[in-house]
Parts: sequence; structure tokens; C-alpha cells
Amino acid sequence: MLARMSVYHCTPASAPLDATVVVPGSKSLTNRALIAAALADGTSVLRNALFADDTLLMMESLGTLGIAVTADDRDCAVEVTGCRGHIPESGADLFCGNSGTTIRFLSAMVALGNGRFQLDGIARMRKRPIGALGEALQALGAGIEYPGTEGFPPIVVHANGLCGGHVAFDSPQSSQMVSALLLAAPYAARDVFIEVAGDVPSLPFLKMTTAVMDRFGVPVLEDDGSAASRGLRLRRIRIPPAAQIKNVAYRFIVEAPQRYQAASLSIEPDATNASYFLAAAAVAGGRVTVQGLGVDSVQGDIGFVDVLERMGCRVERETTRVSVLAPP
Repeated sequence: MLARMSVYHCTPASAPLDATVVVPGSKSLTNRALIAAALADGTSVLRNALFADDTLLMMESLGTLGIAVTADDRDCAVEVTGCRGHIPESGADLFCGNSGTTIRFLSAMVALGNGRFQLDGIARMRKRPIGALGEALQALGAGIEYPGTEGFPPIVVHANGLCGGHVAFDSPQSSQMVSALLLAAPYAARDVFIEVAGDVPSLPFLKMTTAVMDRFGVPVLEDDGSAASRGLRLRRIRIPPAAQIKNVAYRFIVEAPQRYQAASLSIEPDATNASYFLAAAAVAGGRVTVQGLGVDSVQGDIGFVDVLERMGCRVERETTRVSVLAPP
């Protein structure tokens, strides 16, 4: 028996577009901000937060860990009272559905606590790798085990805080594993050096992570191998000899211990979703404006407007909006 399918009737545009749209907040930014807010000193307010499966799973898991999260889906706002870097619960079972950011970010976060934490999800989640993150957490002092397949969820974290030190990722299968460690690193006992060798997947998402950390008061020193960044690194902090590995494409240095400070943050509209509306102007003609997505966006996919510009569209970039105008 065939399942019923809902049908959406699309009416082609009969004239050039003239539209201003408001796009829901970025999932990636929402989950990163939730982690920083949960660890912070004080109460943070996240506005234009995305309410979707991945972010709801994150909020529910934070609540299970004893962190106060008040969500208002009507106003797309979330209030989080941070735990000041001390995970309230001494153990928990966390269900992460099929959300990669949730299980990876939380695996690193709970390593800052004390006790046994198991993280799992649906059957599909058990095919998503997490082993490289587990190895990094072990190098920093956490105990890691896999009740099922080695390197895949479910993952059990035996937490006793992170000691800090040097870890290396060799062509990690997901940038989320690097981001997870970055988000937890300020609460290690000493500085954390993260080196990524080989391919760096989704580098814009790593830069998004460091931008969120900076917004919550924790700067990250980034070294892309250029002379300028290398000089800054050497002036700021000494790299231990063990950290000098070959083929390093990117290096992050998080000085520790540090603390996130509560923030009031408006989550940017999701740039990936916004690209469809902006492309509509190029296809149907006219003008489309996306509110809240400006020149200072930390999302890599905002670069889509550069592609449209090279194809002949006119792009107007402002602080709080971006517009695409079709060629004459």
C-alpha cells in the first residue's frame, strides 16, 4: 500500500520578484551557542534560535544534565542559565536522535564533569563516526568506551575533567569533532593545542565555532600556517615540541582555564536556507532581500551571493541584510 504524499502546488512567478524574507535561525549557530551558554557564568538569552529536531535534542539533553533551559518556541527565544563549567549531574543517559552536532558537542562537554555519561541515538546514528573525538578526549584525560562498534555510538564518557595538552586530528571525517573539542577546551586544566593534519573538512564551520566562542568571551588563537599567524602565535604562546607534527593544515590554541560569560545573542538566519530565496531573484528576476544576514555573517554559505554576483546579479550587502537583484 502506497503511503500518502502531501502535494504542494507551486505557482510560477508572473512578474519579477520584490520580496523581503525572514529566514529561521541557523541550526549550526544555535547548537554552538547552546553549548557555550550552558557552560557560561550567568544567564544567556538566545534570540531567533532555531527550533528543530537537532536543537530540541540539544536543549533536552542540557536539561537532563541539570542545566536550566527555558525555551519559547513562539518567540524563537531560549534562556540558558550556565553551570559555570561544572556539570550538575554526576552521570546521565543522553538521547541524541540523529543529530551529529548534539552527540559530538555533548561528548566533549560532559568530559568536563565527573561520572559516567552515555550518549546514543537512533539506528542511523550508530553509523556516524565519533572515534577521532573519542581518541582526542582520551588524550586529554577522559575515559572512553564503545558498548557497540568501536569508534561509533553509543559512546560512554567516564569523566573526570580535561587536563589539557596537545591533540591532533588527521583528516577528520567531520569538522564537528574538532568543533566539539574547541567548545570544551576553555575549561581544561591547562592550554589545549588542537592540530588538524591533511584535509580540513568544512573549515567555515570551524571558524563559526571560534566566532561563537569569542562572542561568549573566549578568544581562540588560529594558525593557518601563514607568516602572519605564525608570528602572532609565537608572540602569544609557546608551542610544545610534541605539537610539531607534519602536514598540519590548521592549528587552534585555546588558553586555559577560561570561562564563557553569559551573552545576549541574536542567532543569524540560516545562510543555506537563505540561498534558495536569493537564487529565486536570479531565476525569476527582480529583487529578494533576506533580513538579519549581513556583511559580518560568520556562516560560510553566505559566499553563495558572491557566486550570484559573478553570474551577473547585483548584490547589496548591508550590516543587517543582503539583497540580490537580477540582471537587467
